[in-house]
Amino acid sequence: MSQFDLGQLSQALFEESHDALFVFDPDSNQILEVNGTAEQLSGFPRGQLLDMQWDYLFRFEQPGGRQRLQRAAGRSGFFHSQEGFFLRTGQDGVWVAVNLSVTRLHVKPKTLGLIAARDMTEQRQARLQLKKAETELRRVLSSVSDCLWSAEIDARGRWQYHYFSPVVEKITGRPADYFLKDGRHWQEIVHPDDRPRWLNAVRRIAGGQPALEEEYRVLRPDHAVCWVRDSLRASRGEDGGLRRVDGVLSDITARKNTEEALAKEESLLHALMDNVPDTIYFKDLQSRFIRINKAVADRFGLSDPTQAVGKTDFDFFNREHSEQAYRDEQEVIRTGRPVIAKEEREVLPDGVERWVSSTKLPLHDPDGKVIGTFGISRDITQRKLTEESLQQTAADLTRSNRELQRLAADLEAIATSERQAHQQLKQAQSQLVQTEKLAALGQMVAGVAHEINNPLAYVTNNLFVLQRDVTSLRDLLRLYQEAEALLAERHDEVLRQIRAFADRIDLTYTLDNLEGLLGRTREGLKRIQVIVSDLRNFARLDESDLHEVDLNAGITSTLNIIRGRAKKQDVEVAADLRPLPPVTCYPDKVNQVVLNLVANAIDACARGGKVTVRTRAGAGGVEIHIEDTGSGIDPAVRDKIFDPFFTTKPPGQGTGLGLSISYRIVEHHGGRIDLDSAPGRGSHFTVHLPLRPPAARGPSDPLGVAPG
Repeated sequence: MSQFDLGQLSQALFEESHDALFVFDPDSNQILEVNGTAEQLSGFPRGQLLDMQWDYLFRFEQPGGRQRLQRAAGRSGFFHSQEGFFLRTGQDGVWVAVNLSVTRLHVKPKTLGLIAARDMTEQRQARLQLKKAETELRRVLSSVSDCLWSAEIDARGRWQYHYFSPVVEKITGRPADYFLKDGRHWQEIVHPDDRPRWLNAVRRIAGGQPALEEEYRVLRPDHAVCWVRDSLRASRGEDGGLRRVDGVLSDITARKNTEEALAKEESLLHALMDNVPDTIYFKDLQSRFIRINKAVADRFGLSDPTQAVGKTDFDFFNREHSEQAYRDEQEVIRTGRPVIAKEEREVLPDGVERWVSSTKLPLHDPDGKVIGTFGISRDITQRKLTEESLQQTAADLTRSNRELQRLAADLEAIATSERQAHQQLKQAQSQLVQTEKLAALGQMVAGVAHEINNPLAYVTNNLFVLQRDVTSLRDLLRLYQEAEALLAERHDEVLRQIRAFADRIDLTYTLDNLEGLLGRTREGLKRIQVIVSDLRNFARLDESDLHEVDLNAGITSTLNIIRGRAKKQDVEVAADLRPLPPVTCYPDKVNQVVLNLVANAIDACARGGKVTVRTRAGAGGVEIHIEDTGSGIDPAVRDKIFDPFFTTKPPGQGTGLGLSISYRIVEHHGGRIDLDSAPGRGSHFTVHLPLRPPAARGPSDPLGVAPG
């Protein structure tokens, strides 16, 4: 090498280097020299570069890069091919990825530093693309449901897993690192019952089988069981020895669970098909049997249900039933509408028949396409026989029922007639009793009035005479009083006795009070005369025929009679009697109605209550209103108050005939009785009477009982 000039050789190496070279002063960081590659790579001309410091040109990707460069330039040490650095370029914002090496140049007069920057743009882009591809591959491997794995086999046959895709954690509940650390961990998670089968698969791969699939269970950390399908493929060396095994692990738990569920359903279906007494069958589009249950096989006399496959109803039943069954099934296939509980008569070729209730439905494939029919038939022969027997029995019962209805109608007519007769008898009895009581009462009242009237006349006459004589005696006593002075002169002792006696009897008061006393006695006698007259008017035994009367007079007499009872019960009886037109009626019966209603009203009132009797002229008749402030009538018994013998009074205080007879009397007069009552607000009876009763009544007694 002595034939070459070292200086020229160094210069050539500096200028021809494919790396960008920057010579700089370690003390000031000033760039002292650059080669052409440095100009090309940075885009700065040499002159601009020599005006820069190296720490302006370079950027460091990781923290501490600048300090590392300074340390490398300040002392000898290893700083070779370091990545993660960027070189500034002449384009704003554009940096070039470079690989840096720093070397100290021991030259005089001072040691310099040399930075060799190698363009890493292509390598960096390739690395980024590789990293991106790796990231995408990891994303894909994480999103697929299958786990990819790979294991290498050493010369001693030991397995060492060196890759598991991330989905292994979803399947096993353990991360990939768990298996990469120790290959025995996989064997440990295999279900103990399945481990011999898994080991056998491993031995088969090791023994030369190029590929295989095995299904087994693995145990998760939460003790759950996961079914997997492991697809293994062996890679062998030139010597035929096993070098690597690659596999695809699939989670088949859902499929296994579905298979188990289907197996259970299939078992249940077999149990149903083999044990249910109803006949179950499946047919294709041509109505050929594709499956039947044991009951159908027994019905057809077959030892095995599969013997019916491919056959039709025509092979087992008579033609009439087979044709109808075929038409029904084809209609189900055509329309998709099922036949529900259709009753059919099945006849076998040997003549044995039975009745069944059949339901037939369309059979669909998984896509919903109709591929045939299926049905179930229940033997209802016994039920049909029972129905026929019941129908005959029902017909017999219908005939018997019609006969019973006819007899019942006859009995009802007889019973109705008897009830009507009994009701009429009860009414007649009640009316007769009341009439007899009233007749007896009238006779007694008339007799009493007559007996009272005679002595009453004597007393009245005597009172008149007494009043006349008392007046004379009073005048005589006053004349004697005027002679007291003369008597005092002649008979002083007699006068003193007279005055003492006069004081003892309070003569002055007696004389002054005699007129009033006699007047009040006279008024009392007049009152007795009025009562006797009212009793005679109320009884009116001489007026049992129709008369045209002023009802106010009879009502007044009736109220006079009843006031004593009202006063005893502390109930006020008020009368508001307006002028009425003459009414043709049975006066004593109308008085009886008023008496009954007013008496009931008084009994309904509490002490301090009030009964008001009003009369008003109405259209074509008159109205008598009896209104009380009593407790009112319960709606539950309102419809019964006019029934004979019905009473709400305590036992012994009412016969239950008063309102019933009053209702009959008013009805006989062509009138009616209205009632307005509610609990707590009293009762209001209104008697409506026409001016004349119906012409058809005639002059007979209104109660149908002869007078007397």
